[in-house]
Amino acid sequence: MKHLHKKELIDGIVVAIFATFTLTFFAPYEMYATNVGDFWFDLWDILPGFATVSAVMFAALLIINTVTSLIPKANRYFLGIEMMITLLLYFSGNFMSVYVGELNGESINWELYSAEGMASQIGLVGLVLVVLLLIYRFTWEKFMPVARVVMVCICLVQLITMVTVSVDGRVFGSKTGYYATNVGHNEYSSGRNMNILVLDSFDARVFDDIMNEEEELIAAGKKCENRTCKEILSDFTFYKNNAGMFTLTDFAIPQIITGEKYLNQEDYGPFVEKAYFDSPLLNTLHDDGWETNIYTTVTLPQDGAREWINNWKQVDFEASNMMGLTECFYELLAFRYLPYSYKPMFEYSSDYLNVYQKAVGDEVNAEYVPRRSAASKEQNSITKDANALAGEPDAIDLNGGLVENEVFCWKNDVFYKTIPAMHVTKDKPVMHFYHIKGLHAKRDMDINMQVHDNKNLYSYNETAYACMKIIDAWLTQLKEIGVYDNSSIIIMADHGMSGYRMGGEMQSPILLIKGVDEHHDFSVDERAVSYADLQPVYLNLLSGAKSDAVFESENHERFLYSTDYIGALKSYSRNEPFYEYSIGEDAFDVTQIRRTGRVFE
Repeated sequence: MKHLHKKELIDGIVVAIFATFTLTFFAPYEMYATNVGDFWFDLWDILPGFATVSAVMFAALLIINTVTSLIPKANRYFLGIEMMITLLLYFSGNFMSVYVGELNGESINWELYSAEGMASQIGLVGLVLVVLLLIYRFTWEKFMPVARVVMVCICLVQLITMVTVSVDGRVFGSKTGYYATNVGHNEYSSGRNMNILVLDSFDARVFDDIMNEEEELIAAGKKCENRTCKEILSDFTFYKNNAGMFTLTDFAIPQIITGEKYLNQEDYGPFVEKAYFDSPLLNTLHDDGWETNIYTTVTLPQDGAREWINNWKQVDFEASNMMGLTECFYELLAFRYLPYSYKPMFEYSSDYLNVYQKAVGDEVNAEYVPRRSAASKEQNSITKDANALAGEPDAIDLNGGLVENEVFCWKNDVFYKTIPAMHVTKDKPVMHFYHIKGLHAKRDMDINMQVHDNKNLYSYNETAYACMKIIDAWLTQLKEIGVYDNSSIIIMADHGMSGYRMGGEMQSPILLIKGVDEHHDFSVDERAVSYADLQPVYLNLLSGAKSDAVFESENHERFLYSTDYIGALKSYSRNEPFYEYSIGEDAFDVTQIRRTGRVFE
C-alpha cells in the first residue's frame, strides 16, 4: 500500500507539472513571444503574472493529487481528467484553432466558421476517444508509464519552441520608444496650415450611403436633423472612386504618410525608419521650415526622421494594475485555447489590454488614457468630460482638457471635446496629421459623442453621422479661429470597411480634399485614383493647387495588399505573406477585385 501511495504521488507531481507548465507558462509565453509586436508591455512586465498564476495552479493541483493519492481509484480519475483537459487545450490552441479574423472589437459572425468549428470539434473528440481507448486497452498500470513519457516529450517540445521563438531578441527587449504625444494638438498657424484628418475604417461606400439618405429626405420634403454632408463639406472634392492600398492600419498609415509600401522586403522596424526618412512630404516640410505634428497610435520610427516631428517623445509604459493585466492576458489566451464551441463565451478584443497601460518617463505625464477604445470591466459606461478623460483635474491645462505631454488618445469623443480649444499660437507653418477612431469597432458612440458601453451599438451609417458631426465642428472651429482659408485640408481613412454590403476587401476609403483659399459647392470626382499617388497630392497642395488638380495620374491599374494577419490568434511576425489584389475600374464594385497571383513573403 505504501508503494502504491508513493507511485500515485509521483504520478500526481508529474501531471501537475505537465498541466501547469503547458497551460499557465508555455501557452502565455509562446503567445507573447510570437506576437511581441502587438503588445505594449515588456515580457518582464507580465512575467511575474505568469509565475504567480503558475505557482497557484501548481500548488492547487499538487494538493488535490496528493490527497487523492491516498485513494488510488479516485486518484486515477483526477489524473486522467487533468491530463485530458491539458491535452485538449494544448491541441485546441496550437493545432485546431479556428481563424475567426482579427480581434479588433468587431462582433464575430460565428456562423461563418461553423464548418471549421465542427471539424475542430470532431478532431478533439477523436483525441479523447483515442486516449480513453488506450486506457481501456492497456489498463491504467500500463497506460501511465507511456503517458509519463508523452508528457515529458511534449514539455521538451514546448521548451524547444520557447527557445526558438526567443532567438531574435525582441522578446526580451524594452518597449521604451518614441510615441505620439498631445504636444501642439490644438495649436495652429496664422500663416500656412496643412491638416490631414484620418478617420479609421471610414468607407467611401458608407459616406455615399448617408449622402443618398440625406437626398431622399430632402426629396421627400423633410428636413435633415443636422447639417448635410454637402453643406459641411462645401469647398471639398470627394474622390468617390478612390482605392486604398492596405487592409491593416499598421501598414496603411506609414504608406499614407511616406508613400512607401511594406511588403516584407526587410524587417518592419528598419522599413519604418527608412520610409519616414525618405518621405517626400516630410522632407519638404522639414526643408521648408514647417512644424510637423503626427498623432497616431501605430509604430513610429525610433531614429532618423523622428527628430523632424514636433510631438513625438520618448515614452516607456508600465502596468497600472499588474493583476488586472495578467487576468486580461489569460482571458485572451482562453479565447485562443478553448475549443470552438466555447469561444463565443469569451469573445474578446485584444484592445482590452490597453486599459492597464500607463505611460512613464521624464517627458510624459504619469496619468495616461489607453491609446485605443477599450473599456475596463469596472467602467462599462464612459461618459466622462474632457478633463476626466485626460487625467487628474490638477494635471489639466487649458488645452481642451489635454495634457500636452500625455500620450495621444485616438478616441473620437476625446478629439471632439478638444475642438473648442483650437487656437492660433504659431507664425511658422504647421502640419497636423490626426488619426482617430472613426468607424472602427467598437461603434459605441452616439451622435452626441457620448460613449455608452463596450458593445457595437451602432451601425456603420449611424457612426458615420457621428463622425460627420466631428468633421463639422472641426471645420467650423478652423473658420472661427481664422485659419480655414490658409489651410489645405484632407479628410480620409486608412482603409475601408471589411464586410460592408457584399463583403469587400476594405478597398475604398473615403478621400475628400480642399486646397488653400478654395471655395465652391461640394463636388464629386469619379476618376480612378489611388493612395499610391498621395505624395504628389501633398506636394501639389503645398504649392497651392486646388483640389481638382492635385492628382497627376489616374486611371492606372490599382493594387491592394492584404495579409492573413490575425494578431494573437496564432504565431505571427511582421513577415506574414502579403497577397496582391487588382482593383477594377469601380472601387465600389467588390466583384471586380481579383488576386494577381503575386505573393510577397
